Amino acid sequence: MSDRSSIVRFIVPLAIAILLVGAGCTSSGVTSPATTKTNASTPSKTAQNTTTSMTGQAIVRHINEHYRTLQSYRGTFRSTGTMSGNATEPVTKEIWARPGRGDQRIETLRPNRSAGNLVVSNESVSWRYNVVQNTATKRESRTGTTGSNSSSPTQFDGISRNATKRYHFSDEGNATVSGHATYKIRLTPKNGTKNARLVDNETLWLDTQYWFPIKRRIVLSAFNHTTVSTRTFTNITFDTKIPDRRFTFHPPNGTTIRTPSSRNTTRSTSNTTSARPKTQMYSSESAAQSHVDYTISKPSWRPPGFTIHRAYVVTYENASKAILVYTNSSGWRFRVTQLPRSAGRRLSGPTSGTHVTVNGHDGTYGKGPLSYLVRWNCSGFQHEIRARFEKQTTLEIANATACTG
Repeated sequence: MSDRSSIVRFIVPLAIAILLVGAGCTSSGVTSPATTKTNASTPSKTAQNTTTSMTGQAIVRHINEHYRTLQSYRGTFRSTGTMSGNATEPVTKEIWARPGRGDQRIETLRPNRSAGNLVVSNESVSWRYNVVQNTATKRESRTGTTGSNSSSPTQFDGISRNATKRYHFSDEGNATVSGHATYKIRLTPKNGTKNARLVDNETLWLDTQYWFPIKRRIVLSAFNHTTVSTRTFTNITFDTKIPDRRFTFHPPNGTTIRTPSSRNTTRSTSNTTSARPKTQMYSSESAAQSHVDYTISKPSWRPPGFTIHRAYVVTYENASKAILVYTNSSGWRFRVTQLPRSAGRRLSGPTSGTHVTVNGHDGTYGKGPLSYLVRWNCSGFQHEIRARFEKQTTLEIANATACTG
């Protein structure tokens, strides 16, 4: 099977991260902003077109300078998208941020199953809390860093100054988004750049007063498949006072607290009992194999270019789960999971789907929040493949994963 038919799904958050630090422009005309800020409670006024032209470097500079001078912003944003024409599940989150101080809080509102999940960061520490699993990951900030905490998934953090080397732009006029007058700017990768292999285009709707992206849309196309991701602030205010308590987090009683320190170390927990799982990370399948009492099932076939990235062993009170993560040079990945049925636990995620057959065993093919998955049982184990490939490739990986034990 060729690379073209093997890889057809893409990780939208990764692409968004690439664009937010790499979006740029070349010389063209765009309306000039008013640089004097009004009171944050005053609505943005309709932008006035002028004949002033700005270079790409000037646009990047305006975006970054305005962002750095923001005292704060808070709002609600909604993420929607399509993958090869199929709509993905909308996600709604609320965000509070103080850019100059590196403070940020992002709380999931929808979908309901994820409501209450949190990312909280400040100058000294960041927390990532999963309300369903009642787990919190704590990371200390690096000494001397400023701005947004590096371990937090920042909603927006400016644009790289050398972005003009990678992107062209076109001025598409003005538009009103969620009550804000905006400049609409379209970005397209330059031929020969790495982004040109992944990104079709990105459109930014920048508030005319603060040069902040009220809305952005990203179109990814490769291997004859298209993914569109749109994030829109349904409401947002700037330079309002946010109390310090918004940027602190106190884990609820009984929360499992993990404090990862490096790629190949145990993620320690506190506030736990012996019944809570312990996760250990390894750099190879063989290293993980020595920590379970069964033979880990490895796929004998993988899409071209994929190699082992990490392996995990999750130890419960009476059993251990093995997880193998494979990736390629572009950062795309898939996951193979194996859990003894004697553990008395189910693999997380959807419990229903389309019937499929894997190595002669009944299984299901379904869709999770961020990936597609194949599940089946054999030899006393639950097996799962999670990937963003089309159905045929995902099933090929599953059929290449023999029943062991």
